[in-house]
Amino acid sequence: MSDPQADEWTVTLVAYVNGTLGDDERRRVDEALHESPTLRAELAAVHTIAAAVHTIAAAASAGEPPASVPDSVWARIDDRAGAPLPPPSNVVALRPRRRWILAAAAALIAVVAAGIVVAQITSDGNEVDTSPSLPGPSPTSAPPGTATPLTAPAPQALRSASRQMLAARTARFEVSGEGTAHLENLLGRENVDVDIGVELIGDAEVDFADDGAYRFSTEFVGVSGPEIFRPERTTNDVIVVDGVRYSSSDGGPYETSDVGEVDGALFSAIVLRPDLLSRLGDIAEGEIVDLGVERLDGVEVRRLRFDLDIDELQLDTGSATAEVWIDERGSVQRARFVTADDIPDLDEAEEATVELTIDIDLVETGAELEITAPS
Repeated sequence: MSDPQADEWTVTLVAYVNGTLGDDERRRVDEALHESPTLRAELAAVHTIAAAVHTIAAAASAGEPPASVPDSVWARIDDRAGAPLPPPSNVVALRPRRRWILAAAAALIAVVAAGIVVAQITSDGNEVDTSPSLPGPSPTSAPPGTATPLTAPAPQALRSASRQMLAARTARFEVSGEGTAHLENLLGRENVDVDIGVELIGDAEVDFADDGAYRFSTEFVGVSGPEIFRPERTTNDVIVVDGVRYSSSDGGPYETSDVGEVDGALFSAIVLRPDLLSRLGDIAEGEIVDLGVERLDGVEVRRLRFDLDIDELQLDTGSATAEVWIDERGSVQRARFVTADDIPDLDEAEEATVELTIDIDLVETGAELEITAPS
């Protein structure tokens, strides 16, 4: 049986972690944390539970089994089994095939007895609703020694940022980039090499929860090189809904293909899949380098750099490095991809490669989006 006074502190600490306490109440908690080792241990447990909820909510949105959850969390679930759930809030429907994972989320609610995740099972059992609300801990009020998104180990910060992106369900981005296409032995002439500068602008919106539905619109322009190979400004529009990719160039009719088909171009695998921002922790390869804390558009952010796993992107060639800027709440503000790859099926040149640097800047998360197939 749980202690009502302990329950009250648990609820307060959850609100403390979520950053939803008023200034006076936060000061009261700060003072209590300073005086009480037991309360600091309880806060550490709440952080652990919140991380587990991130894992489970992300798995629920992805329709996949969750990563491992610490035994200590399940022990607390057993201890608090049967605790009442808070009333549902901002309920968002999930597919019935994801019901099983939300039983674990409901158990975690019983542990924290507050709105980290709110779930409700309908009376006929055919649908489970959930509304994850997963803000990161407030770095300005965390007790000494508590890791924040600006100080946590780099792999942990990256995984947490990916889960937050997924938990937000939707996001809008602005995209910009530049690079160079290198053509060797142009038109069959030895030692005739040409470089063509490329610029890219665009925007994207993605619904991570709706099987990765997204829309991506771009404009390309060649800015240097012989006129015959200097393209005029071209537009591309890509929409993915229900596993089908719809592509249109320069306002022409949409052509369809299976979203699982990879055209072999590293550019397409990265730039035309903004939903990859919810998988950064999975596609990172090797060491994640911490480049330190800096300011981006007036906001304090932490910058991380890592290589991308080409195998995870289902590609055979090319190389790519990513950088992400994560703010104090653990949200990705910018992602930069630096890619190098061959240009397939270009008959005019014996060999063709392209190097690109693409910036994806976050505009908004959690907005209502409706991404539909083109008519």
